[in-house]
Amino acid sequence: MESGINLLPQLTNKEVKAGVYRRKINIAALGLIGVVGLIIVALFAYQIFLTLLAGNVERRTEEATSKIVENRDTEILNRSLVEKAQQLQTILDSGVPTSSIVEQLDLAANNIPEPVKLKAISVIAKNQITVDGIAVGSNPSESLKTWIDNLTSISGQDYFTKISLSSLTGSKSEGYSFSFTMDFLKKGLFKSEDENQ
Repeated sequence: MESGINLLPQLTNKEVKAGVYRRKINIAALGLIGVVGLIIVALFAYQIFLTLLAGNVERRTEEATSKIVENRDTEILNRSLVEKAQQLQTILDSGVPTSSIVEQLDLAANNIPEPVKLKAISVIAKNQITVDGIAVGSNPSESLKTWIDNLTSISGQDYFTKISLSSLTGSKSEGYSFSFTMDFLKKGLFKSEDENQ
């Protein structure tokens, strides 16, 4: 048989290569579209995750708010009590213990043969006191001097300072009426158990 005429032209190498490149470009474009699609799906999934997370945070915030509202009165009462306790502690720490004043004035008068009689003790400032009394007996000036010496002695210095005579009247035969002002150094109406030990 004779060879016939081929009506289809032969594909050249250049055309074959162009077809292969077109297929590769198409496959690369499809791959890129797939990657973009995955990124879009990932973004939607992340947005859904964030929405769920925001809902969870909002729910927890509402629960915390409701607990705060429930305990509001208790918190207000607690803060009020703490403030009152702090004010009370300030009063207890800064108050002048009058029983200690009387005790120390009495101790100063113990070793005197003819004791000094105290008529009045008054607190005139935060820690300043006035002591009114009378010294009588055979030697009232010596009794008064010994009492003042006891107040300014080593043990008295822990309690009294700035002792000054306000008034002194009388005579050796009738006795001396006196008035002193002094600062009382100890403060605090209450001592905790830790301080006492």
